Amino acid sequence: MDPLGSALMERPMPKRGGRIRLELVETDGARATYTVALLLEDETFETQATTGPEVVVGELDGAPEWLVAHVRPLLRQAASRAKDGRWPRRLMRWRAPR
Repeated sequence: MDPLGSALMERPMPKRGGRIRLELVETDGARATYTVALLLEDETFETQATTGPEVVVGELDGAPEWLVAHVRPLLRQAASRAKDGRWPRRLMRWRAPR
């Protein structure tokens, strides 16, 4: 892992709101599988998701709905950024609570 990437992934937990982190697991060119982590000040929720022509997200039981609602759009954003079968290795976004 590159130093900048590891620094981004090791940021402190948010004191307010939540962070969505996608990390690329594998790709077949047309689709990609990501580990999805929802990071809150005192909790973390993880699952796997596949994106491409369709977005399929695993269970995030107990995660706040206001944060879960941002997962699919971020996965679609990853799909729109994929060029020539090359997918973004990681994406991270902070969201305020609703």
